[in-house]
Amino acid sequence: MYQPLARKYRPQTFAELVGQETTTEILTRAIQLQREPHALILSGIRGVGKTTFARLYAKALNCEKGPTPTPCSTCESCRMIARGSHEDVVEIDGASNNGVDEVRRLQETLHYVPQRSAFKIYILDEVHMLSVSAFNALLKSLEEPPPHVVFIFATTELSKIPDTVLGRCQIFHLKKIDTATMSQRLQSILQQENIPYDTDSVFDIARGGRGSLRDALTLLDQTIALGDGTITRAAVAELLPHVSLQFYFSILQALQEKNGRACIEILQKLDATTDAYTNVIEELLRQIRNASLLQHLSGVSTAELLRQLMCNEQELQYLQSWSAKAAPFEVNRLFRTFMKCREELDGSEMDRYVVENYCLEWCLDPGFPSIETLLESPVASTEPVAAAPLPRTAPVVNTVVPPSPAVEPVTAPPVVSRPHAPGTFPSTWQILIEAWKKYQPLQARKLEEVYVLEYSPTKISVAVDPTSMIAGALLQKETQKKIEDQFRELFRFMGTFTASLHTASEPPSDSLLHQKEKEQAQFRTEVEHQARTHPFTREIETRLGGKILRVDLQ
Repeated sequence: MYQPLARKYRPQTFAELVGQETTTEILTRAIQLQREPHALILSGIRGVGKTTFARLYAKALNCEKGPTPTPCSTCESCRMIARGSHEDVVEIDGASNNGVDEVRRLQETLHYVPQRSAFKIYILDEVHMLSVSAFNALLKSLEEPPPHVVFIFATTELSKIPDTVLGRCQIFHLKKIDTATMSQRLQSILQQENIPYDTDSVFDIARGGRGSLRDALTLLDQTIALGDGTITRAAVAELLPHVSLQFYFSILQALQEKNGRACIEILQKLDATTDAYTNVIEELLRQIRNASLLQHLSGVSTAELLRQLMCNEQELQYLQSWSAKAAPFEVNRLFRTFMKCREELDGSEMDRYVVENYCLEWCLDPGFPSIETLLESPVASTEPVAAAPLPRTAPVVNTVVPPSPAVEPVTAPPVVSRPHAPGTFPSTWQILIEAWKKYQPLQARKLEEVYVLEYSPTKISVAVDPTSMIAGALLQKETQKKIEDQFRELFRFMGTFTASLHTASEPPSDSLLHQKEKEQAQFRTEVEHQARTHPFTREIETRLGGKILRVDLQ
């Protein structure tokens, strides 16, 4: 009888386990040091190797040469574990044995010594399906198991396991398998099976697995059957909701040019070939995400880019060209726009109209003006002025009196913030950050939290609060070098940029964030005072006997 590829090529050693090198190394070193965990949880999506990993650990413990990180796979114990027939390795489905009674029956067997090997091993799949009572019944056994008992739990939903159980186990997170690694594994299997293939088709099958090698192998089995023993493009297109790369290249180009007519024509052609708009938008989001990452991965090798972006060389070349012409913040906005589009798709006949509407809305949106445009604007000031921290709008006065005419708005004079021109070193740190927000809004926001120790065209030195979430990133030398290079490119900065931990011995200084918070607090105080002392407010209090309870800013 034919054996599915997923079973035929199930890894028999830790070295054969694909895409889980870190987890494998941790466990094999623990075995070498004779520090084998007696209760562990394997977490990950379906098809990444949780059950395989559990059986490999069982083999490592119960091999005749064990415990060993390299089980022989030839002794009777290893062969029986591989077949699932070892009397000392018990595999339990947590979904169908999830009650407290089943757990108690299991506990009754814990004190029986192993019949064949050194350890009695319990593998519980989908352990998150156990009831609360069942988990509670397990706690004592997990905390003080007999020396010959090992628990291995597998789950796709780690968040559903109680903290009391998590705290008694070692947790191993099995990662999604990246497309490039999975494609290489599929090609290796096809070579062993002597089945002809083309790399693009295999890459599409690997991507169709969505991080699950078992799912990819199932698709591979189906493709071979559909292609009469070969891998063909026609068979792959039949199995996978396939939309050509040219569609994504065309729609991205039309969106970049804000060409609404082109978007409509492209979607018209798409509508004749597919009705799975959800899949199409998810793939479009993946392409936009990859373009965004490319803008921040300068200096990375092509091989590493292909691995990180899970794309082929044709996609990479196009995305590099497209992203080079796009402003980073615009790419971010485009991603967020189509994330909202994805949320509104429901599989109905209206999906095409929803996608069209989002495309046209994007094309009609003028976006944010560039720094160059702002510099050419007649309203731009020659002297930088700090931007207002809050919109100056009328306060809302909550009173105990009946509704009354609106209070005259309390407004402040308009404030103009002129971004600094690229290529010129800004005179202050605040001006630099305000200008940099147009290019790196997220990084600029983070740098608002730092304390400036020294600021000049030859040296910028900042300190970060050790309790801040940004400390870990800014203290990395490669991050500092990247920021330094960007300052050189934009502002003709000729010095060095360094970041260190802020200490009590350093002179007190306010970060830009602290300055904004102080300005906001002062503004609120001033507006509240104006609202309480306004003649109209006093008139209401006097005539109607009202009392101000609270002043809200809207």
